[in-house]
Amino acid sequence: MLSQAARHTEGRVLPLPKGIGNKGGTAKRALKSLLRRRLVQEGTARSDDHEWARGDQGQRLTLTITPAGLSAIGVSEPTEQTNIKSPGGPVADADAPDTASQVSEEVARSNSATPGAAFRDGTKGAAIVELLRREAGAALPDLMAATGWQAHSVRGFLSGALRKKHGLNVASEKADGIRRYRIAV
Repeated sequence: MLSQAARHTEGRVLPLPKGIGNKGGTAKRALKSLLRRRLVQEGTARSDDHEWARGDQGQRLTLTITPAGLSAIGVSEPTEQTNIKSPGGPVADADAPDTASQVSEEVARSNSATPGAAFRDGTKGAAIVELLRREAGAALPDLMAATGWQAHSVRGFLSGALRKKHGLNVASEKADGIRRYRIAV
């Protein structure tokens, strides 16, 4: 949700990406959580914006990403050229250039400049990447101990998140009956 909002010219969160459904109200709960953590904020919706809620006087409200939301996904604070609005009004002039491509380039750079950079420090993903970057790599029990995950979850993370989503080359070698994983350069 935040990544899509970061790519939007005005930081709009709505409409949600097509792959995100609202079965059982999950998307609404996620959006409320983002609001509580101040990663998104409510603002007056224009006639062509998707409505999030109604204000006290019945005005239509929508959601936009905040500077804290941009920071949470690895995009630097808005610059003078971004058009993302803060509670006090726009960060820059209304005449500011379209910055959607600049923001999406920054997101791409933060995710690909250094493989594995998309994982925040202190997260389980970052712990796995750190172990895999060692010259000897890491055995499955090491990865399980670092994350508290079961073996099938670690293997799924290695093949799904690291290989497919982040494009890291995770090498697997078996020596002395022990399979070790490492990030191959």
